[in-house]
Amino acid sequence: MKNRDLKTTLIISVSIPISIIATFILLYFGNITFNIMTLGGMALGIGMLVDNSIVVLENIYRLRENGLDSQSASIEGAKEVSMAVSASTLTTIAVFAPMVFVEGITATIFKELAFTVAFSLVISLLVSLTLIPMLASRSLKKEVEEKNNRFSKVFRSVRDGYESILSWALNHKGWAIFIAVAIFVVTIFPLFILGGEFFPPVDEGTFIVNIDLPSGSSFQETNKVIENLEKDISKIKEVDTFSIEKRRRL
Repeated sequence: MKNRDLKTTLIISVSIPISIIATFILLYFGNITFNIMTLGGMALGIGMLVDNSIVVLENIYRLRENGLDSQSASIEGAKEVSMAVSASTLTTIAVFAPMVFVEGITATIFKELAFTVAFSLVISLLVSLTLIPMLASRSLKKEVEEKNNRFSKVFRSVRDGYESILSWALNHKGWAIFIAVAIFVVTIFPLFILGGEFFPPVDEGTFIVNIDLPSGSSFQETNKVIENLEKDISKIKEVDTFSIEKRRRL
């Protein structure tokens, strides 16, 4: 926003915790537990929680700049974009809605995720059309002159610094490319040291010992080897239980 007022940022920030708390309430009354799937749904929904609020608040501020008072700008601003933000939210919900009607193991896994995403988006829509206009009507004031705004002074200094760096980069393209490539190499280099894996190792508290005997070994020889193995394993203090499984290799 042009006035870079801290109050506008606080108004948007309010929508996130309120939407999350309201989503928890809907999950509670829907008998949906908070597990890894609902947590994933919440993570997906949070990405759009502030989108609707930002659109509504931007439109309110635009009308406020055009001369409307705070209350009229809040009412008209919310009305003008209500259909747009509703359509955007419902379009996203429509992507997850079919998961609610599936059956079997797919329903067990994804139904709660779909409900969580839908709940969070519906709540964010309600917050953007009700709470945000109310807060805006009480908080937005006429644009403050930039020279009297301390934040604007800091913002201008950052902007001027960025412009000087950008101007230097455009005038020294070779050095700019070299620095960019060097940063890229430095960023990738730790990957070769740390390595990677698809799944992190998990300590399941179990281990498996495989013994291969020569082909044609008698039953007595096999039992003797297994008995010695049982004695060795039983001496390990960390072992609580163990089992022996015999397989004949064909």
